[in-house]
Amino acid sequence: MNSSVAKAPVQSKVWVVAACFNEEAVICQFIQRVLALSEVSRLVLVDDGSVDKTVERVCDWQRTQNEEAEAKKLTLLELTRNFGKEAAMLAGLDYARDQCSAVVLIDSDLQHPPELIPRMVDSWRNGAEV
Repeated sequence: MNSSVAKAPVQSKVWVVAACFNEEAVICQFIQRVLALSEVSRLVLVDDGSVDKTVERVCDWQRTQNEEAEAKKLTLLELTRNFGKEAAMLAGLDYARDQCSAVVLIDSDLQHPPELIPRMVDSWRNGAEV
């Protein structure tokens, strides 16, 4: 019986999908912290109908980056209204389908530190499935 666990390729593309709703106060910090992680090849933000300036802050951040590589690693999806976090996450997963090796789901409110993502990715690369 073969007990070896298939490991994920080291050069795999890992995307982060994050729902955001009224996060204008922390969204730029969230973006910077996630994109600073070498394991992350793309950040997909799904705005779930924010009524504050979350989208404006994200767009401002993108403009200030101009042609920087970090700006190219960020995608913003805007939902037409608030559908709820689960629907926003599903929209992000649908967008990521067949474009990456793995997706990390995280809230954009910084309740959970993005700096833990590398440990999760390392565990996945070493055979963890979830």
